[in-house]
Parts: sequence; C-alpha cells; structure tokens
Amino acid sequence: MMNPLNAATGGSGTLASPLRWSLLILVALVLAGCRGSAPAPPPPPEPEPDPLAPLSQSARLYYDNSGGIADSVRLVVRDDQAWDDLWSRATSRQASPPPRPTMDFDDQMVVAVGAGRMTPQDRIQVDSAGFYTERTVDGEEAEYFVVVVRTFEGCRLLDSDAFPLEIVRVPRFDGAIRWEERRERQMDCPQARLGSLGKPTELPPPSPGHDGMVPTGESPWSQGVEGEGR
Repeated sequence: MMNPLNAATGGSGTLASPLRWSLLILVALVLAGCRGSAPAPPPPPEPEPDPLAPLSQSARLYYDNSGGIADSVRLVVRDDQAWDDLWSRATSRQASPPPRPTMDFDDQMVVAVGAGRMTPQDRIQVDSAGFYTERTVDGEEAEYFVVVVRTFEGCRLLDSDAFPLEIVRVPRFDGAIRWEERRERQMDCPQARLGSLGKPTELPPPSPGHDGMVPTGESPWSQGVEGEGR
C-alpha cells in the first residue's frame, strides 16, 4: 500500500513545502494543548491599611473657640459620665448648646484637644489617630494608640482672645495614649496687626519651632494627660 504522505507529495518522499509547514504547526498546537496553559501568577497582596489614617468628617463631633474649655488640654474619655461632663464644659459658652452626640463606649472613645489662649485666626485639629506597635529594647512588642494633633497659627491680625477646641470620636483603646504634636504657622502675613483700638501694633517675634511645619523626625512622642474617664 502506498504511504499517504507519499501520495500527497506525488511519491517523492518529501512533503511539498506548504503542506509540510501546515502539518508542523498543527502538531505544535496539539502538543501545546496537551501540556495545558501555565498557571496564572498569584495576585499581588493588598496594601496594609494606614495605621494612622486621617479622621473622617463624621468622626469630628465638635469645634469651638469661645472658651468653654480655656486650657491647653489633651483629654481621653471612655465612659458616659465623663463624656457628659466634658460636653457640658465644652458647650458652656453657647447660647443654645447642641445636643450631646451618642457614644458607644464599648467600641469607641472620645478625644478632646484644646490649644489654650490663642487668637481667632488660630485653630487646632486632630489630623489622624490609630494603633501603633513598636519593639521595645527587650525585643518585645508594645502597642499604643497614637493621636496626631496639629496646631495652626494664623496671622493674628486681630488682638483678641480665642480658645480653639476640637472633640473627635476614635476607636476605643484601653492602653497608653501617645500624642504627636505638629505646629504650622502661616508665613505670608502682614507685618502689623490691629490692636483693640484699631491701630497697628507690632507683631511679636515668632516662637521657637513655630515657623513652618515641624518635621516628624524632630517631633518626639510625648505621653499626654488623658484626663477624666480613663
């Protein structure tokens, strides 16, 4: 019997060039299918959440500068009685105090930061907050709750008093609280401000460390006073 391949090539023993390449491509495709496709690479790991995420607007419970709390304070409240006392003090200068927000102290706590005596153009805010773990000198891990507080100094063009205060809601943590303080001062200010009679007065010299933002590396951790309701 004649070999089919020889018959296809007229018995010459050598396939015609187009038919030969077609058969080779077909064999390669069949072999590739038998081996199966290579497994897909695993997806990249999801990035870990920022432990010091910026506070959402919904976490900001109250802001005022009328002087209900006139001292420079860093307070943490973890129970309803202390929360009621803090809210009453903070809103005591309001003609119609707003209702106190409801808190779930099983999962949340309140942080209040006050800047003390400043001016109406100054302000204070909690930038971010979250859990932080560091390794001690003994090689063990210690967990803290970090609150980043930023104080802004405006141009202070009006010679009057204000007492910036912010109250926020954060996740509950029963361990140590660490406060990271950052200060920032507006740089493009006029060289004079108006006194109580509307006359220009000289600006005071800048306080040390108040010009521009303090780099994080130069702002060491500091343990603050937590206040009532710990």
